[in-house]
Amino acid sequence: LLTIVFASSLFVVVSCKDVGDNPMPPPPIGFITRDAEPAWSPDGETIAFVHGDTVPGLTGIYLIDTNRTNNHLLYPSTAAHSPAWSPDGQWLVFANRGQIFKMRMTGDSLVQLTTEGNNYFPDWSFRGDWIAYDSDSGEEGNVIWKMHADGGGKRDISIHGVGEWRAPNWSPDTKRIVHERYVDAGTTEIVIMDSTGGNAVRLTFDE
Repeated sequence: LLTIVFASSLFVVVSCKDVGDNPMPPPPIGFITRDAEPAWSPDGETIAFVHGDTVPGLTGIYLIDTNRTNNHLLYPSTAAHSPAWSPDGQWLVFANRGQIFKMRMTGDSLVQLTTEGNNYFPDWSFRGDWIAYDSDSGEEGNVIWKMHADGGGKRDISIHGVGEWRAPNWSPDTKRIVHERYVDAGTTEIVIMDSTGGNAVRLTFDE
C-alpha cells in the first residue's frame, strides 16, 4: 500500500512496509518535496520528473525542456514515480500504484506492462529490448525481474533467500545490471551482476 498525502503544501509518502521496502522514502524533516526523480532524455533536450502539487489533478509525471520551456504534465497520478526513457527517446516507462507502465512522450499510447504483485523502479536497457524492475514476488521481499519492452518474456533473475534486490540500472552494453542489495544485517549495498543474475560483484561494504 502506497499513499500520497498533501497537507499544507507538504508532499509526504506513507507506506505500510518497512523503510527498506518503501519505494519512495519520505523527504527529510523540514523539506517539501515538489519536484523529484529527474531523468534525462537520450537526446539531452528534455527532462522527465515527478511533480507533487496541492491542486487536484496536477500531480504526476512532467516533461520540461532543458531550456526551461515546455513544462507540462504528461501523466496525472498521485502515485506515479521513477520515470525512465527508452533509448530512442520516444517512450517513458514508470511505476504507478505498484505496476509498470509505458507511455509515448507525446502523452498517448499508455500501456500497462505488469499486472501481478507490486513492481517498482523500471529501467530501460540501452539496446531497447529489455526493461528491468523490482517486484515483491520474492518470498523474502523485492527481487529483480526483467521483461521485454512489450511486457512479454517476464523472468525473475534473482537468487531468493539472500535478501532483497532493488532499483536495477542497466550498463551501457546491456550485459550487466547494477542494483541495491540488502545483505547481512539489512544494510543496502551496491552490487553489479550479469543481466541473467549471475556473477555478482559487490562494490560497497558498509555494514
